[in-house]
Amino acid sequence: ESDRMHHCVWTYDTRCAQGLSCIFAVSDPQGNRVSTLEVHLIWESPNNKQFTINQHRGPHNEKISEKTEHAGLAFLEFLNVDERIEQGRKRLAERNRVYRNPIRG
Repeated sequence: ESDRMHHCVWTYDTRCAQGLSCIFAVSDPQGNRVSTLEVHLIWESPNNKQFTINQHRGPHNEKISEKTEHAGLAFLEFLNVDERIEQGRKRLAERNRVYRNPIRG
C-alpha cells in the first residue's frame, strides 16, 4: 500500500499488529486505488468499543475528494453498527446464561 500510494503507511505496522489500527485500501467502482483509510479501535470499556477514522489520505498524502470522504464515513458507520450488533449479541447471550433455568438448562 505504501509503495502504490507513495506514503508512509508502512510505519503503522506495529499499531496494526497490536490490533489498534486497521489499514484499508479504498478503490473507486472501476478498481482504481483512490485512498488509504486508517481505522482506529477505541476501547471505552471491555464491553464497549468503537471505531474511528484516524487518517484518510490520497496518493502522496494528498487530501481526498468529498465523495471519497463520504465513502470512508459510510464504511466507518458500517463497522460501528456491526460492532454494536455483536456487543448486543454477547450481552444477550450472557443474560440468557445468567437467567437460564438450571432445571431445564
